[in-house]
Amino acid sequence: MEYRSILENTLEDFLTVLSKPDWPAAELLLQAFSALMIERLRSGKSDIYLKSLAIEWLGIMARRVKTGLNMISGSKSYMTPEWICEIHEKLPKEISASTAPESLELLLDSQSKILQSISSFQGNVSVIQFQISLWGHEYSSGWKEVKDGEQQSSTTEMLSMLSAGIRRLWCLSLGIGNVAENETQHQFQFPELTSADVDMLSEVLAARSPLYKSYNIFLSEIMSCLGKDVVTYRNRAVKAMRHIVTSIPEILDEPRTRNAILQRIHDASPSVRDVAVDVLAKYLAYQRDVPRKLYEIASSRVFDTAVNVRKRVVKLLQELFHKCIETDIRVDIAAKLIQRISDSEVGISDLAFKATQEVLFHPFREIERDGNDYFGSSYANAPKARKRRIEELTDIIIGAVARLEPTGGNRTTSLSKITQRIMTECDDKARIWFEKVFQWIIDCLFERMLLYDEQDKVKQFTTCLVTIHAFTTTCPDLLRETQISVLQPYLSITKVSDWYMAHYVLNIYKDVLPRQKYHDPDFIAILERILFDLIGACPQESTASVVSCLCTVVESISQRYNILIRILGSCMVKLRADRDQIGTTGGLARPATGVMKMLLICGLLCQNIDFDAKRREVPLKLAGLDKISEGTIVDLVYDLVLEFTKVQGIPEEAQIRVAALQSLGYLFTRHPTLITKESSMFLIRTIFEQGNDVARTRLMIVFQEFLAAEETRLQKREQDAGQSLYTKQVDVETLLGNTAEFAELGVNGALMQCYLPDILKCAMSDMSDLRLKAFDVITAVVEQGLAHPVLCMPIIVASETSPDQLLRHRAYYVHRLAHDKYGLLLYSHIPKYLTAAYEYQKLHYGDHVNGYGKRDGDAKVDSLLGMTYSVIKQKKKSKLDFLEALVKPFQLELKQGLSDQVHHFFEKINVNYLSFLADCIVTLDLGQSDEVLHLLYYFERIQATSCAELLLYIQSRRADGDRETDEDDTNKMEDIDDETISKAAIAMYILLKMRLLLQELDVLQYDPADKKKPHALIRDQEVDAVVDWREELLYFRRGTLTHAAAAQARSKFENLALKMTADISDRI
Repeated sequence: MEYRSILENTLEDFLTVLSKPDWPAAELLLQAFSALMIERLRSGKSDIYLKSLAIEWLGIMARRVKTGLNMISGSKSYMTPEWICEIHEKLPKEISASTAPESLELLLDSQSKILQSISSFQGNVSVIQFQISLWGHEYSSGWKEVKDGEQQSSTTEMLSMLSAGIRRLWCLSLGIGNVAENETQHQFQFPELTSADVDMLSEVLAARSPLYKSYNIFLSEIMSCLGKDVVTYRNRAVKAMRHIVTSIPEILDEPRTRNAILQRIHDASPSVRDVAVDVLAKYLAYQRDVPRKLYEIASSRVFDTAVNVRKRVVKLLQELFHKCIETDIRVDIAAKLIQRISDSEVGISDLAFKATQEVLFHPFREIERDGNDYFGSSYANAPKARKRRIEELTDIIIGAVARLEPTGGNRTTSLSKITQRIMTECDDKARIWFEKVFQWIIDCLFERMLLYDEQDKVKQFTTCLVTIHAFTTTCPDLLRETQISVLQPYLSITKVSDWYMAHYVLNIYKDVLPRQKYHDPDFIAILERILFDLIGACPQESTASVVSCLCTVVESISQRYNILIRILGSCMVKLRADRDQIGTTGGLARPATGVMKMLLICGLLCQNIDFDAKRREVPLKLAGLDKISEGTIVDLVYDLVLEFTKVQGIPEEAQIRVAALQSLGYLFTRHPTLITKESSMFLIRTIFEQGNDVARTRLMIVFQEFLAAEETRLQKREQDAGQSLYTKQVDVETLLGNTAEFAELGVNGALMQCYLPDILKCAMSDMSDLRLKAFDVITAVVEQGLAHPVLCMPIIVASETSPDQLLRHRAYYVHRLAHDKYGLLLYSHIPKYLTAAYEYQKLHYGDHVNGYGKRDGDAKVDSLLGMTYSVIKQKKKSKLDFLEALVKPFQLELKQGLSDQVHHFFEKINVNYLSFLADCIVTLDLGQSDEVLHLLYYFERIQATSCAELLLYIQSRRADGDRETDEDDTNKMEDIDDETISKAAIAMYILLKMRLLLQELDVLQYDPADKKKPHALIRDQEVDAVVDWREELLYFRRGTLTHAAAAQARSKFENLALKMTADISDRI
């Protein structure tokens, strides 16, 4: 490979000295090289390296040529002397009969100046000789053309001037005369030339050469390669365009060139898309304003499947934000950057965070520099100009939040993650500045919110509430007392839509009020009464927000626990009455929704307040609990709610059971040991075995919330232990492992190990909601290390084939997490993973599934196992084991001892599964020679055994009819019926077809000096490496094995097997 670096270094040297007076041969050598490259590109030969080199270097040469032409013409930002531009305009492009004598004379004078410069700097004699020869050849060719052309009045003068020039150059080449002897004859007034002037004059003369005139040819060749089938060619062509656009961005002003690049932004290859986005970024950086159409095309790739493309677009969006003057585009940029903070790729998430911080908050620094702090830095006292600027920047934040996910919780989380991370990572000085900016934003938001309320703009009003919640969650002290009071009227519900706004107000109160230092007792009392009334009036979906807010206010501020006790006691009395009513009459005295709501209230109260612990701490304040029970409150509530999970005999029994299960989930998160009770275990087992999908889905949510709560508890315990490591008093009970406190710590692991098989079954359910929730639990199990990920790998691999992009990428990152931690231990049961992936696809598409698809809007056909393989192939052993597992199901042991065993074995042949594996194999992104060679090795083994035996059996049956097999000949295959033989023929036909596809698609390039190492594969043609089995075989078209389908399968298998055997014999 050393010659490649030598060649590229030589070309770089040629370009460096191009048009320099001391290096006249560089232009000729580059011209010859460019001609060879263009010839190579236009040839039909397949030479990946040389063609790739030619494409990229044509771009580099085109950039150098165009840059030189722009410089001598004084275009764009070049500060070219006027006399250089004048010479460039007057010099003849070529010598012909129509050339003006003045132009020819100026050419002679310019060349004389170059020769004088070379001579004065004591240049090499051979350089002067080369220049003289080059110019003399041009003059002699021009003289001949003029002489052979039509005779005109100026022809004699032209011939005379050319003859004089040729004669002078001839004399100079012989050493006769001096290069400066005709200096007095110069009609053009040259200035005193410096070395830089000489270089520019030499560039002007070089611009007349064939190399400089080939710029359009270079560009045309590059443009033609942008549409090639080979990915490598397209990639190099876009890189060549990047070379040009870097120095000459205005080239994309031409629509044809720009559209060609825009098409590559949607290319099937991620590498091509990445470079195309970079080219567009360089062009947009050149623009004064960003065209909306180009912005929409570029910004849409922020959701690209390729990591490098998303990262490139995030950087581009940050740059475009400051260039854009259109507010709508700036809002869209901010929204897209906020969304990328939740990217599963840590690098992109960090980059998006920095970009978001830059575009949302750094513009406030300009406000700080305006010097308008005469009345302090508050928003209320700010001058109009400063206020207007704060409003403009706040509107961008509001608009960005409005464009995020439609669910308010997600929008709040997205923005609050940014603010929390900012305040966590910044130093004290920066924290003070950010708090001031956040205060401006909050004050502005409240002003806007009241304005939207007056204008009855509900959507904008709600967005302001969401944004206020995000900022106040991070900095609760910034919410003023008057602002807290302003929010209270929005808890007065008059219509159903008011609950949507009340939800955000409740969240603000819940997160902000406990963290404030001072509270108005009257306001707290009024708020408690409002929340008490809301509990009875709120719909079921808002119950959690209202109850949790009330519990937070009571526990953290007022300490009036009698309110909660009153609610709990009332619900329990009514629930007991309903339980008894169901037992006696088989019906309910009140609507089922009321029963469900009371169940949830009981669970939520016990989740937010530990009544038994509080009773021990402050018995006087919780004396009212004695009216409910003098025993353990949580056990009492648990037993009562548990009874409603067994409700029978009423129409609403299913809904009530689910609500009771949800209530138990709230209890489990606060009191983990309750889930280990025998009654809880029996309930969970009953739901798995007899419950419907809705109940199982709710159970998955209970598990997920339980695991999340346990993880939070464990993290808090570790944090507290770390803070008190050197001060904590350790007693004997702690050393001995005391008790229920330590027993709670292992509940989540024991629970998951007990029910993981059932959770895995739920992840393969035909109900999509149940599958998604079950996968959420599996993700938590792997991330928290509650069970060995080998047990979860079948579902993880299956989920990586999901048509749901979000689920697919989540599964990929869980797989990668497990792979980085456990390595080769994960891949001990690869056949199970493949079977799970096939069964998962059957849930979506039925029996006949394909092993490939066009994912995420890309044009390229990808293997469904491609995402899995991209992780597995990082280690050689797991990679080869995975490839072997893909091929192994095609290995059919046809020689059996008994006929019934043979028939039973062939019944297990699932040709639909084999076609799925075949699709996955031929569409895998095989990038190394060892991958293809490993597959071909197993193909050949099967072809030499199972395939050969099956072919021999089919031929012998056709020759001998139904003649019985000799009983003494134990080496012969037992008689097999037509159906089983036909299935085997289909399997072998699929195998042979796969081998042909791999041989056609991949070209192995061997290096004799490097035989034992794998080599990179380059595909000559990027075609869809797929087979439509419905077109190939009747069996897949009809869905059943008819006589015609069986006969066709045997015939096609036999013909293909014989053809491939003949081809092998010919090669030998």
